[in-house]
Amino acid sequence: MWQTRPCEYRVICHNASAYKEYCLEMSRSEATIKRFKSAMAPNESPDHTADSLPLQRKRARMDADHPGDDAESLTNEGHENIDPTLLNDTTGTVSFNSPEVLQFHAGATASTPDNGRLRHFAHRYSKKLKLTKEQQERGDDFNARGMPERLYIIWADQQAILNKLDKIITAQPPYTVSNSLKKSIDKYVLATLLSSKISHYKGDVPRIYVEDLLKKYQAHELPKDLERNPADWSKVQTYIQYSLTQLRSKWKKAIATSLKNKDKSKCTNIYKLAKTFATSKNTVTAQLCARVAVMREVYKEKYGTAHDGENEEEEADPSDYWLAVNGRLELMRELAEGDQGKMNRALKMVLEEDRKAYGVYVESERAEEVEEEEDSLQQVVDEVIEEDV
Repeated sequence: MWQTRPCEYRVICHNASAYKEYCLEMSRSEATIKRFKSAMAPNESPDHTADSLPLQRKRARMDADHPGDDAESLTNEGHENIDPTLLNDTTGTVSFNSPEVLQFHAGATASTPDNGRLRHFAHRYSKKLKLTKEQQERGDDFNARGMPERLYIIWADQQAILNKLDKIITAQPPYTVSNSLKKSIDKYVLATLLSSKISHYKGDVPRIYVEDLLKKYQAHELPKDLERNPADWSKVQTYIQYSLTQLRSKWKKAIATSLKNKDKSKCTNIYKLAKTFATSKNTVTAQLCARVAVMREVYKEKYGTAHDGENEEEEADPSDYWLAVNGRLELMRELAEGDQGKMNRALKMVLEEDRKAYGVYVESERAEEVEEEEDSLQQVVDEVIEEDV
């Protein structure tokens, strides 16, 4: 009739009366009697009895769910000055037996019983940090004060430190662009203007490319926290612009010199002209020759061929020339409609016309053969510019 039930003894009950007697017997088990006797003892509390492992775990979970009960019990045991937020520390980093914690509250004064322990700890720690006697005395005075005074002392000390830092910064000499950084800027300026990927030779475009290259590859030479020091960074930008201007001026004079001979066959051929633009470390490529041919074509259209002396018109508006070069390249890109093949064919046409006008030499033919043999720096610069295009 009744199914087998779990208990200390496996009992099979055949009727309701037998099952009732079985339940009464189980309610009077030795374990139950012992538990109630322990609870009723006058000098003992169930909390101090040896709990089973499951019960201990249950109590631990309950304590974790209600940490405020522990804080209340601690504050009621003579520690009225303890901050409840410290007592409710869930990370386990606060030691409640530590005199530092017990004395840190605003009520902690020199009359506190544990002040001697705090003083002893403070002196040992000050000695470890090699503080002076005056600093140790200031520490004792700090520990004896209330919380509002301590907070103000901390704030005032911070302000004093900031004042000293301001004096140190003010005393530093003004920033100047180092010779090493100038050499790096000149190097990247040359590689940027020699790049066959660049779209403008004058304006913000080349300057921004040089800045990006410096930030990426020469960051150790730049001013620290350059974003927070606009005055120092502007000095770097000024030198970048100066280097670009000087190089463009040098190139323009070289183009003017290449056209001074009345006999076109005796004028500087495009390969030699391009070689004067680069250094010994730079390889003269067909792409570079084509760009230089565009520059020379624009110069002829704007100023003609200055066979004798300097061209007065050239000196009157030197900046307009590079804007005209920018405009010529922009026109070619518009006509190509984004097709790089069309752009290359247009550049090749200008190069061929220049060769017909000013001669073709072995060196000029060789430029086509070494088309892909660029130095490593030039390749890096071309890649950076191409990513932005």
